[in-house]
Amino acid sequence: MWAVLAAAMLVRCLALVAASRAPLGEGVILLDAAGNIAAGRGLSLSDTLLSAKADTPPILRRTLAQWSEVGGVWGVVPPGKPTAFLPPLYPLFLSVFVRLPAGLWVARCAGVLIGSATATLAYATARRWSPASSLVVAVLAVFDPLAAFQSAEISTHCLAAFTALLPVWILSRAGGSLRAALLAGVGCGIAFLARPTAWLLVPLLGCAAWKQGGTRHVIVLTAGAILAVSPWVARNTASLGRPLLFTTNGGRNLWEFNNQKMGPEYLWSEPAPSRVLYDPIRRRHESSVRRADLLPFPSFTTEPEWIRDRLLTARFMGFAQANPLIYADLVGVRITQMLSPWPLHAPTPVRLASALFYIPLLVLACIGAWRAASFPGLPQAIAIFVMLFLGLHALTAAGFVYRGMIAPFLALLAGQALAGLAPWPVARATTTS
Repeated sequence: MWAVLAAAMLVRCLALVAASRAPLGEGVILLDAAGNIAAGRGLSLSDTLLSAKADTPPILRRTLAQWSEVGGVWGVVPPGKPTAFLPPLYPLFLSVFVRLPAGLWVARCAGVLIGSATATLAYATARRWSPASSLVVAVLAVFDPLAAFQSAEISTHCLAAFTALLPVWILSRAGGSLRAALLAGVGCGIAFLARPTAWLLVPLLGCAAWKQGGTRHVIVLTAGAILAVSPWVARNTASLGRPLLFTTNGGRNLWEFNNQKMGPEYLWSEPAPSRVLYDPIRRRHESSVRRADLLPFPSFTTEPEWIRDRLLTARFMGFAQANPLIYADLVGVRITQMLSPWPLHAPTPVRLASALFYIPLLVLACIGAWRAASFPGLPQAIAIFVMLFLGLHALTAAGFVYRGMIAPFLALLAGQALAGLAPWPVARATTTS
């Protein structure tokens, strides 16, 4: 296990060096939120995020102008006010480092440690299921390029992967006790605070806990999850006047990945590399779009962000109902993005190297998921989690980077495809007999 941890740290340190000059992107917004938490202003965003600097690219400059017109970051979050747009865990995590000397580098090094721990947990979980597959899982988890680079970035993906895997490891290690069920439930709640899609883990791991200990384990696991998320709901009730459980970014994502692709803003906001995905859809359907009034971004004035979230969600629902064929095409694009063997914007050498790693991984993970379907328990739970995760993103918003959260689960499923689902001593005894 120490060897796996050391190898993972080495790979991620190399990724840290390679990614050190990459632009922060949305990391700027995450660091701003963390700075506000550290300064005692709570989870909020600053009005400086609405102003463009001299070297701001034209696309981003126009985007910032649109945000300023409607008075909110992403067009949704009023600056200087409490927000529920961001999952709270990663900004809270960053707030520990932002005021330290070289705080950005310290935060990135902490990400390297978290990413390395995730690879090690994947190996430890595989040893519990099938020692014969643990080495394969370790290699795949350690050398996963996406997971390695996301560990070195300022992004939520690395922490989300760690927190999602943690309750699975807890149940695999000591799932027969009520204490393990409680800790796994708390882990599920913490994973939800890192990335809301982790709510899928609660019913799935609840079924696995039921197999291990019965109804009491399910109740305890669910109570642990509720306990972990209750401070977030209480905070939203006090700060926003609503007992919000889910973040308020869902409507914005739905509009951006659907309505915007067919609307007028696409012409100036869509990056050139991704136009190859959406230009054919626009050409195919441009003369048959219905409810064109739902395509532009709304002209908000003083609406609170939770109202903006609901209005954007309603715009998406109206668009999808009026244009089912267009929506089906967009879902198809997102499926290919989630299952792509390389990042869309990468140069050819990077695409080739990425394909050499991910094509075998994805094929093996599919085989492992198929085998896990007939093996009730944790392997089946994570197989269903991966499929539901991919399906949910295909229906809403997706991209190659979103796979970072399920990277350790793909490694576990790929290992099961090679070594079988029964633990090695049991499989060997059965074969001998």
